[in-house]
Amino acid sequence: MGRISDSFTILYFALVAGIYLKPEYAVFNSRFATAALLFGITTASKLVYRLVLYPDYFTPLKHIYSPADRSWLTGNSPSFLIETPYPQLREWAKNRPNQDLIRYYLVANLERVILTSPKALGELLVTKVYDFEKPELVRQSLRRITGDGILLAEGEEHKVNSSLQMPLYTDTNLQCLH
Repeated sequence: MGRISDSFTILYFALVAGIYLKPEYAVFNSRFATAALLFGITTASKLVYRLVLYPDYFTPLKHIYSPADRSWLTGNSPSFLIETPYPQLREWAKNRPNQDLIRYYLVANLERVILTSPKALGELLVTKVYDFEKPELVRQSLRRITGDGILLAEGEEHKVNSSLQMPLYTDTNLQCLH
């Protein structure tokens, strides 16, 4: 959804520039009224896109199973707070045992995906580890606790660090610890 959000940001700047450079197009001969009207229309369009259109039509994850009981305001969560609905997740995973992934929504249709099978978890953590980067918010939060180490390294940096540490975990070194 980054390209669309960037497009709305550019549109806001274009509106400001248009109002400043072309005052003859002002509504009611007022730059302020024109700005308020255009910003209101743009913001309403952005909300409709984000809350209604994106989750149903434009998300690249629409092929992943999602529970049907979704509200446009609270998503699949019964709460208005941004918190993970753990009881519902357990129920969805139990009712759909052959699903590897479940897509659900939090407040304001914040999209999340949860892995529900060992196969999917193994693919994420072992097989295709370099195809999935940690979200920036997670990295910032963990960086405060763990510092910049192999846990937060991505891509080539992670490959180099793990190859340097791999000799430490041989059978002989681990047997010496017992």
